[in-house]
Amino acid sequence: MNALSEGDLKLGVSARKTSKETIEVKKFVMQHFPHGIDHGNVMEAVMKCVRFLAQTKRKLTGQQKKKLIIDSLLLVLDETDSGILENFEPLIKVMIPTVVDNLIDVEKGKIKLNKGVRSSCCCLC
Repeated sequence: MNALSEGDLKLGVSARKTSKETIEVKKFVMQHFPHGIDHGNVMEAVMKCVRFLAQTKRKLTGQQKKKLIIDSLLLVLDETDSGILENFEPLIKVMIPTVVDNLIDVEKGKIKLNKGVRSSCCCLC
């Protein structure tokens, strides 16, 4: 018989297989986003996770950190009630890996934000 620990009962048991690290990042996300994540705060949640892992999990590879962020955020989505926004949950689940990839590309300089705007000044006299 598979007994549940008290921690499993408090966190809610998900069908998704989770690691200790995934649970740790999920707890971090829930501290900062107690009502869960949605389309309005998914970028902020990813950024907070990136900063958290950069400070606490320095030995993990980039791919491991990426997987950990994605798994943790999907777990948060699975275990929180989005209420009226529940219909958007499948869309947000699809967005999370793309958001993580795009932020990584920005960090690596593959995507440039705030490119210098070339202005052309025409004076009509």
